[in-house]
Amino acid sequence: MPSGEPEHYVPVPWLARQPFNVELRTIHVDRTRLDRELMDAVIRSGVNMVHEKVARIESTGKRVEAIQTESGRRYSAKWLVVGEAASMVDPITSNGVTAALRHAAEGCALILKYRESGRLPLRARICYSARVVYMGKFFNGGIEKLVYEPPVRNRIGLRHAGTVYISPAWGMNLVYARTSPRGMFMTALFGLWLLFFRVTTWLVYRVCKLLPKSADATGC
Repeated sequence: MPSGEPEHYVPVPWLARQPFNVELRTIHVDRTRLDRELMDAVIRSGVNMVHEKVARIESTGKRVEAIQTESGRRYSAKWLVVGEAASMVDPITSNGVTAALRHAAEGCALILKYRESGRLPLRARICYSARVVYMGKFFNGGIEKLVYEPPVRNRIGLRHAGTVYISPAWGMNLVYARTSPRGMFMTALFGLWLLFFRVTTWLVYRVCKLLPKSADATGC
């Protein structure tokens, strides 16, 4: 805060009630052990881990066909970009891990579904990419307009601005997990739902920016 005083945000209790049912408790894990256990499980499933740098990329237009490593090995496979490589979600939103797990689950399901064919269908690629982009813009746009930029934050205060952002953000993770949008129609419908919240966020931002500054508004 501009005064130098710390500001702590505690989720409001009603987030844990219907219809959100958000788990407010934080789970702490041994990250080193968790990473090791996950890696062991992946290797046991038959995945070959390659610890090499990519030296050359073979592509046709925007489609990556194969890669060649510094040792000269060539790898050609059906793959999808996941996690922060696919969509960088602002770390302060705490949605990066959730997004990475969501991408991994959807990507693995697509690869397994079409593993016998020569490539992933265009429709499946478009839907996956669209969902990744929709969610990334939703999270980043919300935190930028409601918290980072001063109009809303100065108008209603940092704590309330955080609540205005956190409520739909956490709720959207819940909706995504419950509905599991797949296919062109559900992906488009979910995209429109996210667009509604993005437009609402923009309207709140514009209204707060146009309103006269309050007497106790700070320049933070």
